[in-house]
Amino acid sequence: MNFVTRNTRIYISDYANYIIKKIDVNHMKLQKLLYYSYAAYLFKYKESLSVNLVEAWQKGPVFKRL
Repeated sequence: MNFVTRNTRIYISDYANYIIKKIDVNHMKLQKLLYYSYAAYLFKYKESLSVNLVEAWQKGPVFKRL
């Protein structure tokens, strides 16, 4: 995917809109996809994908901005 490259910091809502345009997802699935993307980017580049922080909630990771 060429949507995000190194040193790109985005708002998580922009990335969510990108995913929503590509596939049909419910809110919980969207949160999980965003989290896995966030984690993969963090692992690969050792820096945060988004200017928004992820929070640990009872049912999984959540980006409160969404």
